[in-house]
Amino acid sequence: MTEVLNPAIKAPAISNTKKSIVDYAEQESRVLYRIHSVFPLDPFPTTLVIAPNTLSIVNNLFGLSQRVLTVNMDDIFTVEVEAGLFFADLKIQQKQATLPVVDLPFFWKDPAMKARRIIQGLLVVRSKQLEIYNMKPQELIPYLEEIGSTHS
Repeated sequence: MTEVLNPAIKAPAISNTKKSIVDYAEQESRVLYRIHSVFPLDPFPTTLVIAPNTLSIVNNLFGLSQRVLTVNMDDIFTVEVEAGLFFADLKIQQKQATLPVVDLPFFWKDPAMKARRIIQGLLVVRSKQLEIYNMKPQELIPYLEEIGSTHS
């Protein structure tokens, strides 16, 4: 029995596939926002890197070693900020109750509040399935902050 192929259906060209992979990789590696904990209070500063789909937490340890924790945006339940006069702690609670709350202390207050608004905005954007990949970070951040501040 011979198989009849539909001429209207064409296989994608290899260059289109490679282009889409390259585009996807570029979009996934975009850094939207990055903050560091305050050095004198944290002798080995922690870095929080916010990307469209992930949060990366880089803990610097003694002797130039690092521990990196990556949390997928789909796994985040809430983001809280405990703020004092100058400094703030970020707390990231994941959806799975068995996973611990990620506590990030000793950030400057204003950058920590901005990070919370951006993360909250990303969570809302993902829940509404809005397209953000064609926007540059400098265009996207104000919208995410506005969305994140209204959906506390």
